[in-house]
Amino acid sequence: MPKHQTLLNRLMSQFPGGLDDAPPQLRKVIQTAVQQSEQGDDEMLRELIEVFDGIDTGALVDSSEPEMPLSDPQVAEAMLQARDEIEDADQLYAFLTDQIKASPNSVELHYMAGMYCDEIKQACRHFRDACDATRHHDTETVATVMPGYRVEMAQRLFDAMKLDDVCEVLLPVVNEDYESAPTAIIMLIEALLRLDRDQELSGILQDIDPDPFPMVMYAQALLEYRRVGDTRRGRTLLKAANSLLPDVASQWIDPSSDESDDDVTNLTAECLQYTMNVTQGAVDWVRQTLADVFPDFAGPANPDDSSDALTSDTPLSKRMLAELTDEAKRAPASKQSWRLLHGPVKDKRCNDAGIHYVAVLMNDSPDDEGSLRSCQVFQNKPKPALLREVLLRGIVDPVLGQSGRPAELIFSTKTDCNNLKAISGKLDIACVHEPHNVIAKYSIKGMLQQVATMMLDDFNQHGDALPGDATDDDANLSNLSLDDLRRESSDLPLRGEDQQWLVGIFSPPLFIQHGSGSERGRTGIVINNDDGTIVGFDLSMTEASDHEAFGLLLQTMRQPKVGQPGRPASIVFAPSCAPPCIGENDDWMMVGDDRLEQLFTEMVGDMLLAQSPVSRPLVKIDGITHDQLADLYDAAADFYLAKPWHSVPGDTLITVYDDSTPGASNRVASVMGQMGQEFGINIFDDESAARALFESLDPTTIRGLAVNYGEARDCIPVDAWNLERYGWSLAAPQAYPLITRIAADPQGPRYQCPDSADELLYLTRVLRTLPAYLADQTPDPSFGLHYGRL
Repeated sequence: MPKHQTLLNRLMSQFPGGLDDAPPQLRKVIQTAVQQSEQGDDEMLRELIEVFDGIDTGALVDSSEPEMPLSDPQVAEAMLQARDEIEDADQLYAFLTDQIKASPNSVELHYMAGMYCDEIKQACRHFRDACDATRHHDTETVATVMPGYRVEMAQRLFDAMKLDDVCEVLLPVVNEDYESAPTAIIMLIEALLRLDRDQELSGILQDIDPDPFPMVMYAQALLEYRRVGDTRRGRTLLKAANSLLPDVASQWIDPSSDESDDDVTNLTAECLQYTMNVTQGAVDWVRQTLADVFPDFAGPANPDDSSDALTSDTPLSKRMLAELTDEAKRAPASKQSWRLLHGPVKDKRCNDAGIHYVAVLMNDSPDDEGSLRSCQVFQNKPKPALLREVLLRGIVDPVLGQSGRPAELIFSTKTDCNNLKAISGKLDIACVHEPHNVIAKYSIKGMLQQVATMMLDDFNQHGDALPGDATDDDANLSNLSLDDLRRESSDLPLRGEDQQWLVGIFSPPLFIQHGSGSERGRTGIVINNDDGTIVGFDLSMTEASDHEAFGLLLQTMRQPKVGQPGRPASIVFAPSCAPPCIGENDDWMMVGDDRLEQLFTEMVGDMLLAQSPVSRPLVKIDGITHDQLADLYDAAADFYLAKPWHSVPGDTLITVYDDSTPGASNRVASVMGQMGQEFGINIFDDESAARALFESLDPTTIRGLAVNYGEARDCIPVDAWNLERYGWSLAAPQAYPLITRIAADPQGPRYQCPDSADELLYLTRVLRTLPAYLADQTPDPSFGLHYGRL
């Protein structure tokens, strides 16, 4: 008789009704084994026979290790029987609570009761009792068994964002056999970091061997950076951690990178992601420390690197081109028409500097004609690959305006049209050939010459030095004294007997990319008060100094943006940048009043608005006052400091009633930040759309208000500028609030300026009320069950 038939005969005796009475998984395993045996492979069948033989002889039962070793045998037997017989969770919980009265020192009773109860507060009490009950049991058994229980308990608490309770459950594990349940250590590290219990965590990490737990070294490195900034010890720890788990840092530096095949790597990156996001400058520090490991994210290796040169005829690598193309695909589409122009530069000064060709991408739409999207100079006639790069950079990172794709791209030659047709097709951009007439050619030639000269002047001003590293000329200008300025400008002609210049120097939230990161620059502006023209403009990376305005002025007198070189009759400084050495009776220089400061504030705001993804700043919303905005930012700062993402899971929708607006429909809110990706709150106009977002991940129909927290570079530039200039509240450097309205779109949600002052006042009330409500409630991770009154 075949072996599989023998097995089936034995099995059928235990299932009088046939295999249909067997559990589905067992039935599937037996059927698979029989099929393989009939095909000549009986290995799986033999293994099954050994299993059944072991069951018959009792060889598979280790009576020396009870299934519930931290309970009395009678209690354990009753629990096992009840677990098998009682299917209803509520009935099982009732049974467990009755058993606890008779056996209060049973760890498993408290543990199981906490897992089966509905209320998270009740679960916290059961888990606390389970931990307390361990003192009534053998220490060695507790050390072996409890780490596994602690992980299960902590996971439920973590899902409900009960982080203090997570720590209370997990802290004893450091004195137990945690190597049998390494997840316990990982969860403990994450919880302590989220709660800012750095000193406590630092002591714990000292006693954990980093060999089986390489994430310990990552945590130690981040703790070192959080406490004292960039140090040799921190860099050493980070490099050592990276040598053990090399793909963790890459996930922090490049969020679009694929996950690793190693689960420990992914778990470590995810566990510490929260700390990376809330620690200002942490990502840049990791990037710079590991620059030799991640050259694609670091700056040029030497000063001769072509990426720092004015001209570069070397196309991007295939990988970088693919990444830039993918980013361009994600840019929003528009109805604009753009024009790509390029041609030779016939200017000795430019040619001597290596500039022989220039390419320019311009917006040709009637509403924004002539605005520059991107430009690049070359030593030789640019090949199609370089023109593709000009196009992609104009979409992703334009000189003026916001990122976006045009509807059509106009070329003056059929060759260019054909060469860029493929990349344009990938981006859904139509290619149009439109030859120039003689007048247009002459005008374009002059424009290309002007762009090349402008780029050369800018390059000569800042050179190829790394941002932050001043050249000799920069150093001389930044150290210029008032006497130096008077002496150096004395030979220059007077631009007019009454011409007055207005001077302002600021640090607006504009960030200049360089090397492995970006830095916030200093912007100097000089205005001719006679006609309002900007005669001087400088965006540099130099540190602020008492005399920086003198260097800006001398540079403007020698090379003004408008008009001929010369000095003005008088100079007025904005109060915030006035050099301290100006005397009250100085007839050439003086300090302006608050009106001049406000003039520059509004001017810089208008400049930043052109770089912002919204049509207007919050201060320009009809009906809103500065006092109301100050209150909104106060509420946003308090909301961040309250950390409501520690109190409620991310998939909880909280229904919000607004008693101040009779007849207003209810909205639903969800708090973000539980996984450390992005902190904030969404307030959805429509509950059904919010449900669709959570249940089917469909973001196309959501509408509402949003507050997202990030660094200044993540905020809308003009709103960040106004926050700083008016001294409104900011919880932390990484907590600039991005306040927007979410608009529904088939391509995904669009973020724009809130519609009205009423929306901002409503948002203020939500930010004020919700943290206090969450602190008093126990939200359950289900939809639409919780109510707060504003």
